[in-house]
This record gives sequence, structure tokens and C-alpha cells, in this order.
Amino acid sequence: MFFKHFKFIVLTEKQCGACNKNQDCIQHQFKWYTKAKKLEKTSKVICQCKEGWTGSKCDLEEIDECPKPNACDRQTGTCLREVKGSYRCLCKPGFKQGKNKKECVDIDECAKPYSNACGAKNEICINSFGSFNCECKKGNFCFL
Repeated sequence: MFFKHFKFIVLTEKQCGACNKNQDCIQHQFKWYTKAKKLEKTSKVICQCKEGWTGSKCDLEEIDECPKPNACDRQTGTCLREVKGSYRCLCKPGFKQGKNKKECVDIDECAKPYSNACGAKNEICINSFGSFNCECKKGNFCFL
């Protein structure tokens, strides 16, 4: 089989009565030549969910998770809508994505590999929520 032509055509409601109002009716058309150089044709009609709908019959309205209060802590990140029905948190400076990418956790700038956050040996790094502070070690003079 050698493919010659392949295309998708969106049909109107009159052309395709099998789909409901939340679906697009799409016709896949295939044309090819056999080894005997005979032109063969076939087509298949499928119903595909329109934007904002999901489910086997496209009867479930897609839910935008971002407006929900527990989607992302607004103090640490911003909710970013991903593919249908999914989201991730875009973290603010001083935070990184948690393992599930649905939360932002504090970066401990005073721990490795950030342990030189203060830059001077006579300073102590103190982690805080979303940031850090540098304090002078007792008995030392520091430029803070």
C-alpha cells in the first residue's frame, strides 16, 4: 500500500447527524494506490469534543481548576492552566515546584547547593519563607 492522499474535513451538522452539539464531526479521507497501481479510497467519520467539553460523549463540561482556592497558594505561586482539566503552579521567586507540580515550596537558600547565598564567611544565612537573610557572626564585622 502506498499512501497518496490523507486529509481531515470538518463536516456540518446536516452532513453528520451522529454527533451532538458539543462535538465536531470530522471525516478522515484516505486515498492510496495498491501494488497493482489501483486507486483505493476510504473515509471514516468521528465525533471529536469541542473546546471546553470532555467525556466519552462530550457531555461533561471541562472544569477550570485555577479559580478553586486550593489550586495554588497565591502567596507562593500563580495557577497556570495546562491541557484540558489540568494545571500547574508557576512559582514566585524564592519558591520551587513541589513533586506533584501543583504546589510551590520554599527554597532553602541556606542549604546546599545555595549555601553561599550570603557570600562572606563571616556571615550566617538564615532562611525565611520565600527568601533569606544574612546576619553577621558574633564577634565579626560585616557589610550588610
